[in-house]
Amino acid sequence: MHAPDRNVAAPDSFTLASFMIESSSRRRQVRINNFVALTRSWGLPLVALGNRSAAFHGWDHLQRVYLSHSSTRPRERELVAYADSADAFAQGTTADWVGAFRRVARGKPVVVGLESNCPPGRCVPVADAGLPTPSGVPGYVHVNGGFVMGEAWAIAKVWRAIAFNEGNVSCCDHTKRGRLDPQLGLGRFALAHPSLVAFDHRQELAANLINFERDEWPTHYEAVSAAGDRVQIANRHTRVRPCWMHVPGLYGRKRAKQVGVYQQVAAAILPK
Repeated sequence: MHAPDRNVAAPDSFTLASFMIESSSRRRQVRINNFVALTRSWGLPLVALGNRSAAFHGWDHLQRVYLSHSSTRPRERELVAYADSADAFAQGTTADWVGAFRRVARGKPVVVGLESNCPPGRCVPVADAGLPTPSGVPGYVHVNGGFVMGEAWAIAKVWRAIAFNEGNVSCCDHTKRGRLDPQLGLGRFALAHPSLVAFDHRQELAANLINFERDEWPTHYEAVSAAGDRVQIANRHTRVRPCWMHVPGLYGRKRAKQVGVYQQVAAAILPK
């Protein structure tokens, strides 16, 4: 009997995985709890990686946690979404997530999310930022490392290349201290392996609400009614409802605009 072809066999299952630890920061813990509440309300199969005794040791540590998880899945074709949670939201059912993945991937085993307004040297552009984008969000062409979804075997290949800096793919971050940069590594790997990685240009899976100076949130997104008296966030231009939404930059000084956007999204979609 021949082994099933990875390119034609159906995915075995779906898991949403996120690195979570019990935080000493009350605000951070509240945001993690918000994410968990949303996944539960939608019945999403969330797996928390990390525990009370764990600690966050930087992005290099995070990618190795994700590498360990993806490379030890009992079913190598399991669909896994690795996503940030302490500055993010989830919406949609498992069927919504899997359906969105199939539409975006078009047969490829990995999908990565994009963002706008990325400073030079912080992430990799995959198209001309000056051209119109499928999402309607200007400049939405840069790979963001907060969301990666795909088949476990392929995701492990991505994380392994980044973690071990294969082909110098992850070197080096913008500080010029010689540290590896997983986000740069993810973008470079994606461009170097077009048969493996698809880009979520239309935000079917992931939307990064990041250009706070140009009011990206109120300009390009809105809260809309959903089945079961729910509320979801939709792209104003395409009507697409992203499965995962990310408000990066919440932690640190001078974060009032970021925090304001997070609070508005939370007020709109958290279960009442």
